[in-house]
Amino acid sequence: MANRLRQRFYQAWRASQGAQHPPAAALRRTATQLWELRDTLAEEAERLQRAEDARQRAERERQAARQRQRYLASLVSREPQLWQQVHTLLSTTQAASYDAAVQLLGDLRELAQGRGELSSWADRVQELRRLYPRKTSLMKRFDTAGFP
Repeated sequence: MANRLRQRFYQAWRASQGAQHPPAAALRRTATQLWELRDTLAEEAERLQRAEDARQRAERERQAARQRQRYLASLVSREPQLWQQVHTLLSTTQAASYDAAVQLLGDLRELAQGRGELSSWADRVQELRRLYPRKTSLMKRFDTAGFP
C-alpha cells in the first residue's frame, strides 16, 4: 500500500517537473518537509485502507444478504413442515428447543413479510401464545424476539 502511494507521488512529481532537471540545491528538503510528506503519505495510506475495508465490508454484507435470500427461498416449499416442526419443538420443555423454534418463527416471519402476509403469521404466533401460556421462558423468548 505504501509503495503504491509512493509510486503515485513520484509519478505526479515527475509529471510536474516535465523534462526540466532542477539544480541539486532545489532537490534538498528540510526535515520538516520530509516529516510533513511522511504524514501526508501515512494519512493517504490510512484513507485508502479505510476505503478498502469499507468496500470489503459492503461486499460481505451483500453476500450475506444474497445467502439469506437463497436460504429463505429454500424454505418456501417446506413452510407447512416448518410450522409442524415449531409445534414439535414447543411441545418439549427444553430451552434449546425453544431457541430453535424462535429461530424458525423468525424465518417464517421473514417469509410472510416478503409475501405481505405478516398478519396471518402474527395470528399463528398469537395462537402459540394461547397454547403455551405457562411456558414463561418461551414467552420471554417470544417477547425478546418481538413476536406479537
